Amino acid sequence: MSLVAVRMVLRRPLRDGRIRGALAGLPLLALGSSGSAWVVAPVAFVGGLGFSLAAITWDSTLRKSVPPESLSRVTAYDDLMSYLSIPLSQLGAGPLAHVFGAGAVCTACGIGYVAACLFPLLKRYVRGQGA
Repeated sequence: MSLVAVRMVLRRPLRDGRIRGALAGLPLLALGSSGSAWVVAPVAFVGGLGFSLAAITWDSTLRKSVPPESLSRVTAYDDLMSYLSIPLSQLGAGPLAHVFGAGAVCTACGIGYVAACLFPLLKRYVRGQGA
C-alpha cells in the first residue's frame, strides 16, 4: 500500500485515512460472521490495505500539524496509547469469548473498531482538513 500511496493525491488526507482505516475492522466482522478462511483472507487483505493507508495519512498529518520541537513527545504519547491497547485487548478477549462466544466478540470488536475509526469524522476539522 505504501507504493500505491506514494502516487495518491488525497485532498483531505485525515478524513480519507479515517474512512479507509475503517476497512481494517472488516476482517473481524468476517471472522465473527463466517470464520471461513476463504472469506476472511481476501477481506483481511483489503483491511490491511486500509489500515496501511490510515497509518500513512496519520503519520503525515502529525508531521505536518505538530511543530518540530514537539513532534517527538507527541509521537511518543501517540505510540504509547496505541500500543497500550494491544495487551489490554488481548487479556480481555479470552474471558469475553468464554462468556459471549468467539463469534460475538469478533463481531463486537469489528463494530467497535469501525466506529472508533469513523468517530473523529464527527468533527468538522477532521472532515475538512486539507492537504
